[in-house]
Amino acid sequence: MKKLLLLAILALSISVFAQSKRPDNHIQPPSRHSLHDNQRINEDHGLKLTGVCSKMNPLQPISHQTPDPRELVQIWDSIYNFQWDTLTNGWQPEYKYADLVYNTNNYLTSYLGLFWNGNAWVNASKASYTYNEYNLETSFLSQSWDGTAWVNANQYLYTYDAHNNLTNRIFQHWTSGAWINNDQYVSTFDASNNLTSQLRQTWSSGVWTNAYQNLNTYDANNNRTGSLSQNWTGSVWLNSYQILYTFNADNFLTNKLTQNWNGIAWVDANDGVYNYDANNNLMSYFEQYWNGSVWENSLQYFCTYDVFYNLTRQTGQYWIGNTWVNSYQNGYTYDANNFIKSETSRYWNDAGNLTYGDSTYYFSHAVMGTNDRPAQEGNISVYPNPTHGKFTINCSKTISSIEIFNTPGERICDDQKFNLQTSKEIDLSGCDRGIYLVKIVIGDKRYIKKIVIQ
Repeated sequence: MKKLLLLAILALSISVFAQSKRPDNHIQPPSRHSLHDNQRINEDHGLKLTGVCSKMNPLQPISHQTPDPRELVQIWDSIYNFQWDTLTNGWQPEYKYADLVYNTNNYLTSYLGLFWNGNAWVNASKASYTYNEYNLETSFLSQSWDGTAWVNANQYLYTYDAHNNLTNRIFQHWTSGAWINNDQYVSTFDASNNLTSQLRQTWSSGVWTNAYQNLNTYDANNNRTGSLSQNWTGSVWLNSYQILYTFNADNFLTNKLTQNWNGIAWVDANDGVYNYDANNNLMSYFEQYWNGSVWENSLQYFCTYDVFYNLTRQTGQYWIGNTWVNSYQNGYTYDANNFIKSETSRYWNDAGNLTYGDSTYYFSHAVMGTNDRPAQEGNISVYPNPTHGKFTINCSKTISSIEIFNTPGERICDDQKFNLQTSKEIDLSGCDRGIYLVKIVIGDKRYIKKIVIQ
């Protein structure tokens, strides 16, 4: 039980807070990147992870040298997953994704999931996505194969505010020929578009009923410094736990302290420390838990990267007795475009025996991404692109504000006034090489451009 708990905590720590380029573990194939991926809701059902995943790795080869908002995009042709068979000590096929269809903006619109029954591939699942004019996902529909036809299973519906922040996510399941509400997340944001609250409600007797909520606080650099979780008792909100975050001068997360509410005061539970290399790649994470009197070792993981800063290996260990024991290891490979080509996961038991593993291979091709339509509408140019750090934003209309995000989704530049200019030079010479997203607000509209720093 303790090992399972540690694995769960470790998985959460890695997926939410790691600053590396680790690809997501896909329940279904990912579509292309969009900013609301940075506001991803932690789904309870394990079925859906919003379906957006950025593959914009630093130093990705860019052939053009003229101002051009396009980039190479990885288009999946098929994806194969294998499970480790402890009886044969070999990999056996489990499922695959095929018939992946993309729209003209290279966003995934549908795919077919098949399982291997030991002799042949058989239908299992079918999914489809819809998007709004800003390429933000508005719905996700999942269907299952009943042996003769496709039948509805469940769906997600997404709503955004004027700044394209994800404000509502509703999950519904198909029952007796109709869609039935299951749960929803309602989110609020501050003036800097930071997620300040997230309320989960469940559908009961025809009304939405509170379940729990998370309340976030931020520092002047828009780093999340605290997250308070509360449960609904039926009449009042009751504290459950809180997480306190600490950042270094480069705004990278260095410490995460978790505390539980005992009814009177906050009591330490877990404390995690993050370590980075000179290029701000996450190298290791070390966590201890409070046993009531002293801190004891709990878990840790280590990361390695290739010359393009792509994560190639991640090894997790947990503390048992008085020694560290391997728990899991994830490996990743990439092609010449720095696109994900394969990922492998392996898990060990206390005796050091391999008990479980999966291996996924991505078959894809690269295409040139289409121009960002919202940016075209705003007649915005960002040049030179690529750049060594300095670039100019130029627009035919006055710009209200700009924000710049790195690939992990951290805000590295924030100018909410912009002095109502139509042109301005930005200097990111002190930033790491890679691809950055520039959010430009003109009046009540928001536009996205990409900039490559070499």
